[in-house]
Amino acid sequence: MSAIPQPLIELSQIRKVFRTSHGALTAVDSIDLIVERGSTIGLVGESGSGKSTVARMLLRLLTPTSGSIRILGEDVTGWSDKKLKPVRSMLQWVSQHPAAALFPNLTVGQNIMEPMRIHGIGMAQERQRKARGLLAKVGIPQEGFHAFPHELSGGQQQRVVIARALSVDPGCVVLDEAVSSLDVSVQAQILNLLQDLQEEMNLSYLFISHNLAVIRLVCDEVAVMFLGRVVESGKTREVFDHPLHPYTKKLLAAVPSFTPDGGVTQLDESSLLQGDPPSPLNIPSGCAFRSRCPYARERCAQERPLLRRVGTQDVACHFAEEIAAE
Repeated sequence: MSAIPQPLIELSQIRKVFRTSHGALTAVDSIDLIVERGSTIGLVGESGSGKSTVARMLLRLLTPTSGSIRILGEDVTGWSDKKLKPVRSMLQWVSQHPAAALFPNLTVGQNIMEPMRIHGIGMAQERQRKARGLLAKVGIPQEGFHAFPHELSGGQQQRVVIARALSVDPGCVVLDEAVSSLDVSVQAQILNLLQDLQEEMNLSYLFISHNLAVIRLVCDEVAVMFLGRVVESGKTREVFDHPLHPYTKKLLAAVPSFTPDGGVTQLDESSLLQGDPPSPLNIPSGCAFRSRCPYARERCAQERPLLRRVGTQDVACHFAEEIAAE
């Protein structure tokens, strides 16, 4: 009997509470997340829902208040920075601001080689050869090797950031709004590049984005976050085609699309999210979404809905079956 493959990354019941002058702020609450080799997991939700905090804990840039983080089955939650160094080469990050992510006083080639130098990968000549190979892989001409970041366009800078992330042969790359600051045509180029690199190098991605069309295009699975909690998760197509949580339905209703006659769908005001989310400093009892939910009833104020399997998805809503029946 063949052994069950070990997940690359496993977050179990992770929670992050920040202490502020106004009290405890729960940024992430009891999140479970599994990243398999070669897969792409999407995180979506409004600003402040906790997506980037989850990513920073996965990267071990933040330590969870509680819960565990396992890399290839090894619990790394309490590891020191020194012990984490090999783990950090496995986990790389591509942010939404490539110009800020690159060292402005280093050339493109030096930017790509710097992580290899830090992690002691190869001699100087080997690092240069690998950096040039990565530059070609991400579609930057070789004369760009000696250019400085400010001499490149935004799309080219993001390609360099991706090349730098790949320089240490990571298993997983966290992409935090990695294409949101780029022109639409450049976004398409970067997304195609990421998909090609994933297939070629068997990479795993954690993809954070407000753009639901991007998530649908690139992600195998998606987790929808609201106020620090996952309210729905499952295969991306299933979640997007048959949303079972009112919050997911509202997010999808806010996405315009083209019609066959060349127009754009009119957004129904009644189907859009109304009001602001509650403060994470004062999370309501029961379901935190109830103040904005058209299905809310007395039970929602008294009992917090837990994630449970409904059809093909996991959903945290007392009335998911009713929504499914619609």
